[in-house]
Amino acid sequence: NRVPTRAFLNGIHRFWPAKEWRDVLGTFDELQASVQRHPSLDVDLRVFGNGLGFEISPDAPIVAALRKGYRQVVGQELPLVGALSVSDVNIIVREAGIPAVAHGTGSTTAHADLEWVDVANIVRTTKVFLATIVNYLGVERR
Repeated sequence: NRVPTRAFLNGIHRFWPAKEWRDVLGTFDELQASVQRHPSLDVDLRVFGNGLGFEISPDAPIVAALRKGYRQVVGQELPLVGALSVSDVNIIVREAGIPAVAHGTGSTTAHADLEWVDVANIVRTTKVFLATIVNYLGVERR
């Protein structure tokens, strides 16, 4: 019989915009300190930053343009929600300082073994994006 001498743990920790990166690192430092008690246990912690949370004003023009576009296409109000996900929007807002929003086809099969999106949702989302662009740029329809 053999007893493993090494273990590897990999995971994702997502957090809301109110948390700063130093706070996240502090949380992991506390966790590491709490488990590294046994003299023969050596914990090597490596934390890589990715997708820090972001928040923009609900009154931002891009938010209004998206909500109007959604209403025009779908005929319903688009609720304002937050999400613990990572995309390029995180970088665009936090690093470039450009107000942006995340909207898509839905996430019911996202990252599943069989990941797919039906054509109707692709068409709907495309129409919402196009209406959002028109609304955001203030282009008049003729």
